[in-house]
Amino acid sequence: MIKTAMILDDEAPVVSSLRRLLKRHDWHVVTYTDPVEAVNHLRHSFVPVVITDFSMPRLNGTQFLQLVEKIQPATYKIMLSAHAERNDIVKTLSSAGIHRFMSKPWNNDVLVQELDAGLEYFRLQLKAE
Repeated sequence: MIKTAMILDDEAPVVSSLRRLLKRHDWHVVTYTDPVEAVNHLRHSFVPVVITDFSMPRLNGTQFLQLVEKIQPATYKIMLSAHAERNDIVKTLSSAGIHRFMSKPWNNDVLVQELDAGLEYFRLQLKAE
């Protein structure tokens, strides 16, 4: 299985930074700055791991991940945020099936380990179906 991750963040520098990091670790990366375009991609292509920002226009990270959960429930979901309040985090974790919440700035090593764990989670979910 190809190591594929989707990155969704409305800040292009964040997307670029994450893309460079993941490519160094042999991940195939698809990137979006618009959540609606990202949802459309998910309707047509399997994505084992998704990384999204919490605060975005049009759809926030919670709304986006709720759609991911409906479209591809086996996808491993990681949310990043620099500004989320604790109550927002708790609501998001329960309502969108998020597997990991990480603060910005993130630790590169921890994020890559989390992606590897997410890929294994995705494989196990597919096997169980």
